Amino acid sequence: MPPSSFTIRHPSLDLELCLKPIEELKLHEETIEALLEKLKREIEVDHVLKHPVIVDRNTLIVLDGMHRVEALRVLGYGYVPVCLVNYESPAITLGSWARLILNLQSLKPLISMLLSFRYVVVECRSFDEVKGALVSREASLGVITNQQLLLVKTGFKDIKRIYEVLKRVESELEARGYTISYETERDAYDKVKGLKAPVALIPPTALKSEVISTALRGERFPHKTTRHIIPARPLFINVPLKWLTSSLNLKEAATHFYNHLRRKTVIHHPPGQVLDRRYEEETYVFQNSARSNTERT
Repeated sequence: MPPSSFTIRHPSLDLELCLKPIEELKLHEETIEALLEKLKREIEVDHVLKHPVIVDRNTLIVLDGMHRVEALRVLGYGYVPVCLVNYESPAITLGSWARLILNLQSLKPLISMLLSFRYVVVECRSFDEVKGALVSREASLGVITNQQLLLVKTGFKDIKRIYEVLKRVESELEARGYTISYETERDAYDKVKGLKAPVALIPPTALKSEVISTALRGERFPHKTTRHIIPARPLFINVPLKWLTSSLNLKEAATHFYNHLRRKTVIHHPPGQVLDRRYEEETYVFQNSARSNTERT
């Protein structure tokens, strides 16, 4: 009997590619309707799923690829190509997504809005002080401009409540015509200090234990709560959609999946490659070929 999974042995962690029934996967973030509709159209046009979803091996919590899972679910597919990883590995870390407010020229409207929500806004002296207050959850948000550093205190320490506050702030800003983009904390800080953006909102970083407990309760964080940093990921497996239908049993589908992958060559790329986007992590790109030099199990 052929194996049902294909494993890439990265020095930091194993990347196990296999199929999982869609109902077994647990999402930890909300999806955005516009992004979901766009991805559904792309999948239907491509007739393949290009990239696997990153999933914790032990809990089956989806770490990266929420919209792909939801798109396949809505389209009626029964299986999802996944890359199983050990979420407990120290090689996988968590960061946050800062919000840049691109066309806010003065802090007055933002501060007025925060005060109207009955939040407390205080000044602080350094970015290290901002980061410390976020780690301790003394503050729910940091606000950074080229001239000022502020802390927003809501009284909440629960990470889901804090990100619901941020979602409320984002929604109100967008309703008032402001444009928001997402950056890493470091990039957001650099852009504000380099005068490439006027204001950044810095949220605290969730803990792995908080991600797990929230997802296992069947709850979801707001979109862009977590930024999982994984040392490597497989790309362009291009799995035909016909193998993801419930008309096949899992054993049949898994056999097609494994044979599809083993006929490809896997090319290892260092961080920083620009493929369909820029990847800061190492990548393993699957290409059509008779053989692969990557270890299989």
